[in-house]
Amino acid sequence: MTLDPCGESVNAVTMMTRVPVVFETNAAESDSKGIVAMAQVQDLERYNKSFGDAPQELIKLMRSEFLRKLRMRFGYVGVLRFFVSVARERRRLMKTYAVQYDELVSTVPNPKLIREFVFFAAVYNALLKYETRDGAYEYLKSLLEGVWTESLLMMYQVDDLVRCEGDVFDNFKKMNIGIFTSSSLEYNVKQIHESDNHLNIVVDRCLNVELANTFGVPELAKIGCDHDIVAYPPVEERTNSVFRRPCNLAKDGVDCDFHFYRKGFEPEGPYEIH
Repeated sequence: MTLDPCGESVNAVTMMTRVPVVFETNAAESDSKGIVAMAQVQDLERYNKSFGDAPQELIKLMRSEFLRKLRMRFGYVGVLRFFVSVARERRRLMKTYAVQYDELVSTVPNPKLIREFVFFAAVYNALLKYETRDGAYEYLKSLLEGVWTESLLMMYQVDDLVRCEGDVFDNFKKMNIGIFTSSSLEYNVKQIHESDNHLNIVVDRCLNVELANTFGVPELAKIGCDHDIVAYPPVEERTNSVFRRPCNLAKDGVDCDFHFYRKGFEPEGPYEIH
């Protein structure tokens, strides 16, 4: 199946009315936990929700881990001083880029994405007092990596996805199409190619890349890409899949080329994931 062969924004997956997900027990057919899947993947709460619309559980976990690691480095008093610097830098960014900020907040359906990015940009800039630009990026990444291994498991709702009716990889493909096509203002899907054992999604616009360039921190354009490298392996293990992305907008300046293969059908040989 090919969606949008002309390269326009893909909106082929219709938004579906949310219904409760029901998992019923059947003694004759239940697994070791006594659970049998009785739901369609399209019924899952996360279906058709964008990556930017993160679960609250994930947001709380990220904030907790973020603060814990900063305290380890700066101490309880030092971290307060650090956040004073962050607040000062945030005000500077908001003043310097006020026009761009207001325009983005008025056009992006989820304005909290803009506010969150400005916060991380302020943290990055505050870290430049202690680190080189590369060092500041690597440290900022280290503050988040501990949560990244859990993030996509939550965003894909994997615990429920693997219990839905049907083949788990087929359901994973459906989930990806639902998520990737859910918000054309966060990222634009240029085309989708699907076969029995492969799903290819090409993205030619990424809000994170645009925000990084808009707010003068191009180094942060790739943080979402680095997130994926850490976050997809735990998902692969649960969904009988292999993730590969040979190129992307942030690191290569070309379209993000997402590939999801059924395990065992991925191309052989070394394959760098950007």
